Amino acid sequence: MTFLISSFSKTDRDRSGGLNLKEFSAFLGKVKWWNMSRKTPEQWFKGSDKDSNEVLSKEELADLLGSKAHIDVFFKRADKNSSGDLDQKEVSAFINELIFPSTRAKNIRKTKSKGQN
Repeated sequence: MTFLISSFSKTDRDRSGGLNLKEFSAFLGKVKWWNMSRKTPEQWFKGSDKDSNEVLSKEELADLLGSKAHIDVFFKRADKNSSGDLDQKEVSAFINELIFPSTRAKNIRKTKSKGQN
């Protein structure tokens, strides 16, 4: 709760007690899923494939995400076929999980239920 209050007070630049459009837009600009949803996964993939080899390396994924923080974890999560690079289908699925976290939770439940059969 303290984090939310702190985040809100930092976002409410004019100290009005509410967020105007400019403040709200600035806040959304810092939210990963919001930024990711501004383009299609295919556009993100194409813009991040710097060497045009139709797969993304760990470095290219870091560029796409805008950070190297936790890149090993993110890359492993995205690399469904454990090939060491990410094809467009893997990147699209990963981006969709960032934008729609309930999709990831649903996929985890499906995987667990298949393992129990």
